[in-house]
Amino acid sequence: MTLMFCSQFLGKSSLIEGILAWQIDQDPSAVVVVHPTAENAQIWSKNRLTPLIESIPVLRRLVSRKNTQVGADKLGSGFNTLTHKVYPGGWIVAGGANSAAQLTAHTARLTVFDEVDRYPEMVGKKDHEEGDVIVLVEQRSARFTNAFSIRTSTPTVTGFSRIEKEYERSDMRKWFVKCPKCKQSFVIQWLHIKWPRELDGSGNVIDEDPSAAYLECPCCRRHFSDLQRQELVRRGRWIATKPKVKSRRGYWANAFLVIGPPKSGYTSWLHYFVDRYLAEQATTKGLREWQNLVCGESYELETDPPPDFLELHGRREQYAETDEGELILPERVLMLSCGIDVQRDRVEMEVVGWGLGDETWGIEYRVIRGNPQLPAFWTHVDQYIIRQWKHPSGHRLSPYYTLIDTGDKPGAMYAFVRKCAPRLVFATKGYAGFAPNWCNRSGGSNQRLFILKVDTPKETLYSNLRLTEPGPGYCHFPSNSNCGYDETYFSQLTAERLVLGGASPHFALRAQHARNEALDVRVLNLACREIADPDYSKAQAWLASAPLNDWRPKPPPVPSEPPSAQVEVPPILIRPGAPPKPEIVAAGKINNSPPPGAPRRIPGTGYCNPW
Repeated sequence: MTLMFCSQFLGKSSLIEGILAWQIDQDPSAVVVVHPTAENAQIWSKNRLTPLIESIPVLRRLVSRKNTQVGADKLGSGFNTLTHKVYPGGWIVAGGANSAAQLTAHTARLTVFDEVDRYPEMVGKKDHEEGDVIVLVEQRSARFTNAFSIRTSTPTVTGFSRIEKEYERSDMRKWFVKCPKCKQSFVIQWLHIKWPRELDGSGNVIDEDPSAAYLECPCCRRHFSDLQRQELVRRGRWIATKPKVKSRRGYWANAFLVIGPPKSGYTSWLHYFVDRYLAEQATTKGLREWQNLVCGESYELETDPPPDFLELHGRREQYAETDEGELILPERVLMLSCGIDVQRDRVEMEVVGWGLGDETWGIEYRVIRGNPQLPAFWTHVDQYIIRQWKHPSGHRLSPYYTLIDTGDKPGAMYAFVRKCAPRLVFATKGYAGFAPNWCNRSGGSNQRLFILKVDTPKETLYSNLRLTEPGPGYCHFPSNSNCGYDETYFSQLTAERLVLGGASPHFALRAQHARNEALDVRVLNLACREIADPDYSKAQAWLASAPLNDWRPKPPPVPSEPPSAQVEVPPILIRPGAPPKPEIVAAGKINNSPPPGAPRRIPGTGYCNPW
C-alpha cells in the first residue's frame, strides 16, 4: 500500500500507528518500521509509539514486560528498548534507512517505510554499497505468504520522488467529491479555490480578499464555502483511477481534504490556504514547499532539457575501414584525446578526434572490466592509450592527452599516471559549478592532477550536440558496429539536464537511477582539449608531410613495356668505294636484293652475298 499525502493535515503517521496498534492486539506478527535515519526512528518511538502504547490499556498489558530487577515494570526496560518492542506473537523494530545492517537482520511479515523520499539512494559504504534499503528489507518478508508492505511520504522533486513512482505503479486512488447541483464528481485541487480579486487594465492585482475564499465546482461553477467544502469531503469516496492494477493500492490526498476548525487567526481553512499561497509564491523555495506540503504534488524544477538521444543516434555516420575491418580516422581529424571514467568493476573510455573549429569525431567507446585497484588491470588500459590509429594521410595518431577520473579511491589511478610520466596522462577530480577557467592544475603536491568545474563543459557540449550542420563545434559519431556508439551510449550522454531553479543553475540527472558515464567521459575529452590548446596549423603541416612509416598499402609495381618491334642493327664497316649500306627494313631484316640491272644469281652452297 502506498500513501502519497500532503504533510501534517490528514494524519498520515497516525494512520500508520493505528495499523500497528491494531496488529499488536488482533493479528500479532513481526514488524520492521524504517525511518530516514536512526535518530528519526528513536524520536518517533519516544514521542509517538511509546505514548500510544501507554495510553491504551490492552496494549500496555501486552507490550510491557517485567525486568529481572525488582520493581522494574516500565516500558522500555527488560525485553523492550526504545526501538525494539516485544509482545506475545511478535515484535516491532524501528531503524534508520541509513543503516541497513540493523534492519536486514530481522525477518518480518509487515514492513513499514515512512518518508521514503528522504531515504538515501543506496545504503552501505561507498566501496561496498548493499543496495536499496526498501528492497533489502522487503526481501526479509519473501517467505511469508501474507506479507504486507506500507510506503508513505510527502512527494519532493519530479523525476526523483520515490513515493511518486510507487504511487504511479498502484491503482492510484483519489478522494472524489460530488457536486450536489450538477451531480458531477471531481477531486478538489488548488485551481478550484478562488477568492475575490480586483485587477487593473494590465492584469495586476489592485485589491484582494483571501478571507472570502471559496471552492468552485469545475463543472457547473457553483460556489461552496469552507463549511460546505468539509461536508462534500465527508460524503466523498476513494475511486481507483487505474482499476486494472489489483495487487497495489495507492492513495493520494492533498491538504484541501482537511476538516475541522481552522488555525487560529483565520476565518476558514480556505482563508489559510490562500494567505499561505500568497506569502510563499514570491520565492522558488516557497512555491516548492507549497507544492509538496500542501498540494501533495512533486515540484518540477525549471530545466533546460538535454538533446534528444534518439535523434543523435539516428544521425550517425559510417567511417571508412581497411580491408581487415580496422577503423580509419576521418580525414579532417587533426588530434586525438582520450577520457577514462573509473567505476568499481570497470573503466569506460572514449577516444575523440578534434578538427578545425573544435569539430569533433567520436572514434571509439570502450569498456574494460576488472578491478581498477589492481596494478595489473592498468596494463590493459595502458595498451589502449598507446594504440595508434590510422589516418588517411598515411600517418598514425595516438591520443595526445589522456585524462582519468580518479573516483573515490584515487590511489591506484595516481600510481598509474605517475608511471606514465613524461607522457601526457593526468588524473582529474570533478566538482559541480560554472567557472570561466573551469580546468586548472591542482595547487597541492600532486602536479599530475587537474581540478574540473564540470557544469561549464556540459553546457558547451549540449549546445554543440544541438547543432545540425557539420562545421565548427559539430559532433560526429560513427555507425560502425565495433565503435560502441549504441542507444545506451547516447542515453548516458544526455542523462542530465540543466536545472535553472534553486540557489544557482546546475546539472542534475534526469532520473534518479540514470547512468551518465558517457557524459562524464566526454567531459574529460573536453578537458583534454582545454589543457592542450592545440595549434591545428602545425598538425595540418605534419599530416601533409611524408609519413615515416606509411601504413597505406603500396601500389603494385608498374609492368615493364614490351621490347620494340624494331631491332637496332650494329654498324657495318664499309670500305671506300663500296656500294651504299643496305636499307633497314621491318623485323631487322636486310634487303639483299641486287640493284636493278645486276645479274641474278641463285644462292646455294658456298654462295657469298656480295653485300
